[in-house]
Amino acid sequence: MRGALATISNERAPDRVTVRVRGDIDMTTAGSLRATLADAVAEEGPREVVVDLSATTFFGSSGLAALVSAGEDATAAGKGYLVVAPLGTVAHRAITATGLDELIPVSASD
Repeated sequence: MRGALATISNERAPDRVTVRVRGDIDMTTAGSLRATLADAVAEEGPREVVVDLSATTFFGSSGLAALVSAGEDATAAGKGYLVVAPLGTVAHRAITATGLDELIPVSASD
């Protein structure tokens, strides 16, 4: 368990909610990510949820599970869903190494 601090924030626009993640997403911080993503999906108004993982320094399996769950919830709510994980970042490597880029839309930029 890494235990490093993560900062997770929402930025709202009329048509989109962007969840920005900085730091480590591990067993201790994935619950906060999951809750923030659930709130973003449930928010009335925005038609798209974007998860920006550009500034993550560690991205473990608990975070990957949160991404998949949020993607399923967004689809069920009729919202677009996009994960931003630039090439070479830890998040991009974790997502592609596990094959999750076949399940969730991933882009190098938003």
